[in-house]
Amino acid sequence: MHSSEHPDISILPTNTPFEACFACGIADPQFTCTSFPITQFDFSPAAYQATRHFVEKGKLKINQLRRAVDRLSAMKDDLSHLVQQQQNYLSPIHCLPNDILLLIFGQTQGSGCFADGPWDISNVCRQCRTLSVSSPTLWSKIYFDPGFDGLNPNETGELEDLRLRCNCIDLQLDRSQTCPPEVEVD
Repeated sequence: MHSSEHPDISILPTNTPFEACFACGIADPQFTCTSFPITQFDFSPAAYQATRHFVEKGKLKINQLRRAVDRLSAMKDDLSHLVQQQQNYLSPIHCLPNDILLLIFGQTQGSGCFADGPWDISNVCRQCRTLSVSSPTLWSKIYFDPGFDGLNPNETGELEDLRLRCNCIDLQLDRSQTCPPEVEVD
C-alpha cells in the first residue's frame, strides 16, 4: 500500500521521483494502492455528489487494480513457466551424451514403464522427444495387437482403436526410415 494513512510504511524517500507501483503498476502516487475513506451519508445534495464522486473514483480504482492483478498474474505465470523450464535443465539426465541416452532408450523397449517403446520415451521431455524421433532404430521395433475380442468391432469401438493403431504403425514405419522393421503381432 502507498498511503499517508499508513505512516509505518515508507516506500520511497521524499526526494526520490515516484516510479510505478510494484503491486498495481500505476505510476500516479496519488492513485495507487491507497484505501478510500469511509464516510457517513447524510442525504444532502453535497453528500450525494461526494458519494457519486466516491463511487466513480472507486470503480476506476477497481478497474485499475483488476488490470494490475491481471498483469501480475500473467507475469507470475510466465516466470513460473520459465523457472520450471530452467529447473528441468538441472536434471542429471541432461548431462548424459545423446549416444548414451540412445543406448538406454534401446534397452527399455518392450519392458516395464516403457512397454510402448519410443512412444513413451518421446513423451518424457523435449530432449527425449527430439532424440527419439531422430533415431530410426528406436522406431523399427513394431508391436501390433489388433485387440479384437470377437464382438462386433463397430459396436464396441474396436474398429476405431484398430484405425488408430494402424496410423501409429504408419508413423512408426516412417520414422524407422531405412531400418528394417521387426514386427511382432499378438
